[in-house]
Amino acid sequence: MKNNFDNRKLRFKYSMNFELAMREILGDKAYHSAASASNPRCIKKICKKALNKIKERIDNIVTMDERLRATLFLEISDLEKEISKIDKENNDWEIISILFRIIARLLGYDWLSGKVCREVIYYQTKDQMYHDYINDYTAAENRKKKYDTLGEESDEIYFKRYKEVIRLKEEGFHPNQIARIMNTSEYAVKQMLKHKMIIQILKLSEQGLNDEEIAKKLNLSWFTVRSLKTEACMRALASTISKKQQRKEV
Repeated sequence: MKNNFDNRKLRFKYSMNFELAMREILGDKAYHSAASASNPRCIKKICKKALNKIKERIDNIVTMDERLRATLFLEISDLEKEISKIDKENNDWEIISILFRIIARLLGYDWLSGKVCREVIYYQTKDQMYHDYINDYTAAENRKKKYDTLGEESDEIYFKRYKEVIRLKEEGFHPNQIARIMNTSEYAVKQMLKHKMIIQILKLSEQGLNDEEIAKKLNLSWFTVRSLKTEACMRALASTISKKQQRKEV
């Protein structure tokens, strides 16, 4: 009896990996579920919700491939059966094996051949890209604060560098001359000057327009303006790196 209890304690315990997995599917509804991993009843309840959502997703996206659809639903049904038995028997390897089968299926493997029998395409809508962008900068409060302070300050420095290159070009300087003035390579200068839309955005920014106003004036989305400004920062940053690389080569 004691041996069974000890085995149970080893199998069912606090697990942050369990919470992270469930939150990927259920979002904040699975918040603090790491502690629930110590209770088989809670595990079954949470997994049932996650599997229902997975089945709904498969039902929405796998509409043209009957074999893929059928095998996925069959394997998820097997997984549900095994999860329902976790408090009655130690079937962890059965669950792990079924999960590997589902992963293999979703990556295009089939027919027990070790070969890819389907090509998989992932893409994002503009809204999903924007969601990624926002999460990248604001998911964690500390990261957000860092971006709002140091990030904006460094962005402004790179914008200033980019604008200076534009100003020198408008004054008639050749890219080679600009490169020497800015202490960078001619290639980096040309890369900064070739993107006309970024130049327009930075000019409008210099006039005091905010991102929304610039987007409206240029008939672009706010996200596109932000993306191009980020690209401007990257190009300006590259112009500082390229000179360092030159010095290393010399």
